[in-house]
Amino acid sequence: MKKQKIEIEKCRKLFRDSELCLKKLISCKAFSRSDSTELPQKPGIYLLLKNNCPIYVGRTKNIRKRIHAHSRPSSTHFSASFAFILAKIEAKKAGIRCDRSREELCNHPRFKRLFRKAREDVASMKIKFIEMENSELQAVFEVVAAVALKTPFNSFHTH
Repeated sequence: MKKQKIEIEKCRKLFRDSELCLKKLISCKAFSRSDSTELPQKPGIYLLLKNNCPIYVGRTKNIRKRIHAHSRPSSTHFSASFAFILAKIEAKKAGIRCDRSREELCNHPRFKRLFRKAREDVASMKIKFIEMENSELQAVFEVVAAVALKTPFNSFHTH
């Protein structure tokens, strides 16, 4: 078996590029969901802000479409995954058992209200983004940005 060349320099470049992207993301203008025509229909990284504090970093193939999916009233737990996380946190505080399937939770009347409220909350958040075509850089940068910005809702635990 041939030894494969280890791409250390490529990895170093991804981290250097991530540092530059972080500076760009932090300094860019924040948009609201109502400014959706300003959001590109291109791949990239987005940052959700609540009260000007970074709370979630995501990556997507289409920034505009993804932001809408996170907060559309008709979005399900599949497409509004961040709102689902927020609703689940509130459900636990309200004493709702959350050790059920996503589908069972979404059919629970009190959870439905919490999920609707969470989608509304996400819709009111500010958004920063940078376009990014390179999927390897996206993968690395999502983690780098979440760690550097201490976003409380990004989790890299396996399911």
